[in-house]
Amino acid sequence: MLPDFLCIGAQKSGTTTIWHILNAHKDICMAWPRETRFFCDNHLYNEGVVKYETKFFAGRKSAKRVGEKCPEYLFVPDTAKKIFDALGEKTQFIISLRSPAQRAFSHYRHNMAMMRECRPFTEVLENEAKQLKQGEVIEPPFGYISRGMYSVQIKRYLQRFDKKNILFISFENEILKDQASLAIKLYGFLGVDQVLPNGLPFKSGHPKLEMLSMNFHSESNTVVVSQKKEVSGWRKLFHPNQNVDEIIHNPSKQLIDYTTAFNKNKPEQYTLSKEEEISFNRQYFKEDIEKLKAIVDWDISNWLQ
Repeated sequence: MLPDFLCIGAQKSGTTTIWHILNAHKDICMAWPRETRFFCDNHLYNEGVVKYETKFFAGRKSAKRVGEKCPEYLFVPDTAKKIFDALGEKTQFIISLRSPAQRAFSHYRHNMAMMRECRPFTEVLENEAKQLKQGEVIEPPFGYISRGMYSVQIKRYLQRFDKKNILFISFENEILKDQASLAIKLYGFLGVDQVLPNGLPFKSGHPKLEMLSMNFHSESNTVVVSQKKEVSGWRKLFHPNQNVDEIIHNPSKQLIDYTTAFNKNKPEQYTLSKEEEISFNRQYFKEDIEKLKAIVDWDISNWLQ
């Protein structure tokens, strides 16, 4: 079986929560792992659809609807065409959207937690804005601004797929505030029984920046990286919460500089203030938000005011 619907993003906009809601339904089969990356990874895609079907859907339950989720599908330019060619014009899509500035900040915190980033948030935005102005291509795992250009990304899909086959989800109003109504909405869109799943509300399991610390000790010439592993449910019986320290002796200058910058720039707040959000949205996303208003079916004016 091949998927007949895809949850394609945006990144850091609740797609993992959507996956859990969909996977909880008896008549919906979701791919495992949660993100196959088939349509955005050239190596996987070149292996062919047959490999995709047998690798990611073999052994999964027989169901009325089959899907997968991958936020990269919205961001990577040529995925819409690949999906059209492989799955056909009747494919349905779920797209969750979040205030671009808040999405960018969550993305930034995620990259800090994964030790991919150590620059100040304002600096990464300024640098990327310059790159985009110069016509440079922003590669994963970055794209703090370009991933928030939702209207540009969605139009790639509207060029090939009917808008009635796309469901837009509000991160702020649905995923954060009312997952019960969201579940009913998702199930209705996919044409399965609208029965509330167990386990609401679902939460994502992304790495948390608060669980990571990096410290350089000049007296012993070491860098200590501490990562607290958060474990839930029955796994606690076998893997209790613990701090896992990685000690790097005689660290390179690059690592020392990174550790210094990480400690200096690691943000304490979970989200931007409303004033910061509006300021960044007006500075970097205003034009795209205005275009997006004509596409989505709810009011996004508060992203700018």
